[in-house]
Amino acid sequence: MSNQIKALPLIKKAAAGLILSAVMSFTAQASLISHYGAYAGGSTASNCPSYCSTSDGGDILRASDGGQSSNSAYASEVSYGYAEAYAALDGSSYLPTLKVQASSGNRKGGDAEAFAMQRYTYTGNEATTIDLDFNLHGSVADNANGGYNSNSLRADVAIFIGDSLAWSTDLATLYYELAYDMEKDKSSLFINSGTDVNQPGSLSFDLEPGENFFVVASIKAKSRNGEADAWNTLSLSFADDTGLVAASADNTQVDVPEPASLGMFGLTLGLLSLRRRKKTA
Repeated sequence: MSNQIKALPLIKKAAAGLILSAVMSFTAQASLISHYGAYAGGSTASNCPSYCSTSDGGDILRASDGGQSSNSAYASEVSYGYAEAYAALDGSSYLPTLKVQASSGNRKGGDAEAFAMQRYTYTGNEATTIDLDFNLHGSVADNANGGYNSNSLRADVAIFIGDSLAWSTDLATLYYELAYDMEKDKSSLFINSGTDVNQPGSLSFDLEPGENFFVVASIKAKSRNGEADAWNTLSLSFADDTGLVAASADNTQVDVPEPASLGMFGLTLGLLSLRRRKKTA
């Protein structure tokens, strides 16, 4: 009996070790997802002589929506400029559709970003090559008031082959750090000036039957004394989606919000070269 009693502390320690090991394992895997997500965020700033700062009484206000397991997200912030973002997993293939726009006056700032990821399973019986096409459409212009200007649009689209992927709305961190050892590919698109500019791109990759992969896309609008408008839109499409099953296919979709009028917020942008955008959903 005494030997059994002496053994109890050892058993308890072993059990505690197993529990701790399980908790640590769960914690290490907690940032991985095996399905989908959507995120939208925006910020405006009151003190942006060249970069935005909270020094000298400066203020930066932010808004965000969405996250893991969200199939759509919308955010708007209009305190010191204008920032609006929308992300959704929609259409027949449930690919990301991303929209952003930002504008600001002299020494003010606006930033908007949208992000989404979708996991797919290839259910075909033979190896195949998937072609993913995408296009960034947008307009960028500076205010003609003699102040400092820095306005731009950037979009990134990436493919990750695997069953799970870390959740991070910073695609560069995701691609180069968190998923450094995964099979992957990426393309970046930029618009720094012009009206109704289209920047197309594509990615191709091979799959075996039963393989999973993620499509990840992000878009950012930066405004310092001007406007960066990609509300229509970063769009993606498969050349052929036969045999592809999206993780979010069973979720209800939501309507695309109408972009609010910049004039509602009393912004006098003084854009001479950028024609007014047609507001489309």
